[in-house]
Amino acid sequence: MKSDALKALVALARTQEDRIAAQLRDVQAKLQRAEQLRLQLDDFGLEYRHAALDNGRSGGQLGFVSDALAFGQRLHRTAAEQVGAIADHRARREEVQRALVLAQHRVQAIQKVLDKALRVERVAVERRQQIEVEDMISARLNHPVGMDRAAQNGPKRA
Repeated sequence: MKSDALKALVALARTQEDRIAAQLRDVQAKLQRAEQLRLQLDDFGLEYRHAALDNGRSGGQLGFVSDALAFGQRLHRTAAEQVGAIADHRARREEVQRALVLAQHRVQAIQKVLDKALRVERVAVERRQQIEVEDMISARLNHPVGMDRAAQNGPKRA
C-alpha cells in the first residue's frame, strides 16, 4: 500500500517537473526573441544612420538625412530599452532553472524512497513465500506422523 502512495507522489512530482521544464523553455524562447529583437533594432538603426550619412555625402535632401538619422537614433533607443527586458528574462530564467533543479531533486528523492519501499515489500513477500514453502515441506514430512497419532488415538468417544 505504501508503494502505491509513493508511486502517486513520484508521478505528481514528475508532472510538476515537466511543467517547470515547459516554463523554462518558454522563458528561454522569450529571452531569445528579446535578444534577437535588440540585435535587429541595433542593425536597422545602423543601416538608417549609414543610409543617412551616405545620402548626405552624395548631396541628398537634408530632410531625408535628418529624418533617417532621427529614426536610426529611435531604433537604437528602443534597442537599449530591450536590455531591461532581456535582464528580466534572464532573471526569470535563473529562477525557473533553480525551481527545475529542486523539482528534479524532489523526483529523485521520492524515487529513492519508492525504490526502498519496493525492496522492503519484495523482501517481505519473499520471506512469506519462503515460510509457506517451509511450512508445506514440514507438513508433508510430518504428515504421516500426524496420521499415525490420529489412528493410535482412534475416534474420540463422547
